[in-house]
Amino acid sequence: MLQYTTSYGDTVIGERLTFTMTFGKPHCIYIVDKRREGVLTMIEATNSTTFSCHNRANDIYNSLEEIKFPYFEKPTKLPKVQIRACIYPNQTYAEILKSLNVDVDYLPKLVLSELFASPPLQASFFSGLRISNLELSYIENTLMQSRVPDDVVNYTSTLKEFYLIGALLPTLPNNSVLETMTLDSGKSRNALGGCSHLRQLTLINWNVHGFNVEKGWLSTCYNLTQLVLRTPSVDTIFRVLTNATSLRKLEITKLPINMFEIEISITNALYLESIKIHKSRIYRIVIKKGLPLVADIDFSDNDLWNPAHIRPMLLHVRLLTNATLSNNPRLDLCTAQPLDENIWDIWMPNLRRLVATRTATTTLCFQNLQALSLLILDLSSCNISTLDFTGLPRFNSSQLKLRLNHNAIEKVSFEHADYKQLQQNEITTQPRELSLRELHLQGNHIKNFTANDLPEKLRFLDLSFNRLSYIDNETATALFSSKKRHIKLAGNSIVCDCQNQAFLTILNEHKDQVDDYNELVCKEDGNLISNVTVSTLCVLESQPQSILIRMLLPVLLAMIGLIVLAIAVYFRYGKAIKIFLYARGLCLCCLKEEKLDANRPFDVFISFSHDDEDYVLKKFLPELEKEHYKTCIHNRDWIIGEWIPKQISVSIEISRRTLIILSRNFIKSVWGMLEFRMAHASMLNEGRARLIVVVLDDIVKEEHLDPELKNYLRTNTYLETSDPWFWDKLRFALPRRGLSPPETSHEVPVDVPNDFGPYGVVMPVVQRNFNDSVL
Repeated sequence: MLQYTTSYGDTVIGERLTFTMTFGKPHCIYIVDKRREGVLTMIEATNSTTFSCHNRANDIYNSLEEIKFPYFEKPTKLPKVQIRACIYPNQTYAEILKSLNVDVDYLPKLVLSELFASPPLQASFFSGLRISNLELSYIENTLMQSRVPDDVVNYTSTLKEFYLIGALLPTLPNNSVLETMTLDSGKSRNALGGCSHLRQLTLINWNVHGFNVEKGWLSTCYNLTQLVLRTPSVDTIFRVLTNATSLRKLEITKLPINMFEIEISITNALYLESIKIHKSRIYRIVIKKGLPLVADIDFSDNDLWNPAHIRPMLLHVRLLTNATLSNNPRLDLCTAQPLDENIWDIWMPNLRRLVATRTATTTLCFQNLQALSLLILDLSSCNISTLDFTGLPRFNSSQLKLRLNHNAIEKVSFEHADYKQLQQNEITTQPRELSLRELHLQGNHIKNFTANDLPEKLRFLDLSFNRLSYIDNETATALFSSKKRHIKLAGNSIVCDCQNQAFLTILNEHKDQVDDYNELVCKEDGNLISNVTVSTLCVLESQPQSILIRMLLPVLLAMIGLIVLAIAVYFRYGKAIKIFLYARGLCLCCLKEEKLDANRPFDVFISFSHDDEDYVLKKFLPELEKEHYKTCIHNRDWIIGEWIPKQISVSIEISRRTLIILSRNFIKSVWGMLEFRMAHASMLNEGRARLIVVVLDDIVKEEHLDPELKNYLRTNTYLETSDPWFWDKLRFALPRRGLSPPETSHEVPVDVPNDFGPYGVVMPVVQRNFNDSVL
């Protein structure tokens, strides 16, 4: 045999021990006999002991006495004994327990669980016990079979507490002295009976049938003060609540899913003090009569949605002290249907606690609520985005705790102007001060917190787990203006830099007032603020800045010098620079041919032989001028008597294109070839294709062409008048029409210097080529 001594000093003897460990200590021990037919289970924490029977033992033996259980070494006092799934004894439970060394004279509670409907339980089995609390739990769910025998009911009526599970309860005898009774998963077919001493009744999934509803099932329970209904049927609710006039505390949980409204007034309970209705789909609770003593209501975990339904109910409970409306996800306390701006215009002088967490409330709208004794207003986990102090109720107490945790508030301002205009209460003629004792704003979205006049009586401010990064010097000073004030700031993204140095300094000086100071960390690196040397923040930030300035200053000065030089060069040589870039296809987005040729009055200078004059003047020239090209020709635009080479040079310089009418007559003309060479030289010098050759006949096939002309025709594209696309190609080669300056004269100016435009260097080449041609 094995022995085990419990933490209470009791020694148990059995064949086998098994332990369930909790936090390093045995929580529950299992002790069995040699045949494992009887098991003793003991929970160390409560010293609760259960004797269980194996199914095999119930089949083999005829009575409980024949089953062997582990036992205590000596008489032991136990607060509770449970006998589970065992057959009934031949004699009494008292004799069984004595044989196991349980002190039956001390035992206050006996639990018989998993009872069988047949054979029936007998009242004689309880002889010799002095219990005050009995619990009977039947294993079968067929209520027709599980019926508590009348003699057992008579026995239980002598006790103070009775708990019945899974059976039908007969009417209690009139001499019953039961004070507390719990009925679970069963039913009553008749009146409850003798309940004059009953004070507490709990009905769990209990059905009341076959009784006059108008009379009320509890109408004779004159001392019943507390009633709990859990998962009741609709019929049971009305039968039980009707005329339950003595009730002081009423709790109803898990109403039927098809029940959306309940009326409390049917109780006619004038002394009702507490009403709790929760975990249901109720959207309306009706109180039609005055309940002057109701101090507590709890309507949480329902589907209340319209504060217009709450107002008439509150009007009947004027002396309410505590109100809980939490976990009604559709309820916005500030939006009534139909709209009513004065929904909270109620006088509730005794209201000390108003809790409506996890609702759809979006703002504070209680400015008309006269709750002069209010101590707690809790609207945590709602949808409030703005903290408006003018929406607070009227109260006199300086102990108000305002809890707005886990909302969507982004800004909090404690400027005096923000709250000094609070409405006056009826007792004083001066604007009342915001007498907050505690303000809880944990878990909001606060980025901006400013204050220059915090209420003097504010003793606790919770700003933890928001989005604060910077706090200015004035606000930091106001936060710690009272030595009795404590704050919380953990979970914010506090920046540890020079800009925030003033706040961090004040924070360090008043760290004893910051309850979570050792949890504050810097946003940048996650280091504890308590480890930061605040005085060096600005020094550390200025050092890298000065080094950077010293490194960048020479580069900056050099860049400025280069920019100034570039500007000077541009103003001096801008024209040449533009031409240089344009000729090489660089920066074309910034350069346009029209700007480069702004000083050229002619679109094209036509060079031709005198023998081709009829073709040019009668056919070619009219076609061009018809399309508004500004043309320059020698027999019309040259000045008589001026030196011909210079006029050729000037005509080329002031025209955007030079067009050669190439024919056999042209190559025989000395002046024509001179014009070609000068135009070609200008093109080569400038690096731009300004020369257009139009071939009249098959001269390009001649073998005795001028070498320079022959080389040009071989390396450049020319136009032939016989080409059907001739005019289209010519238009494409010419500059865009209408972009030359307006003509004031067709004459070539004589005062154009040799260095006209960027092509002044052409004249020496022209003179040399001319001399060579003459020679």
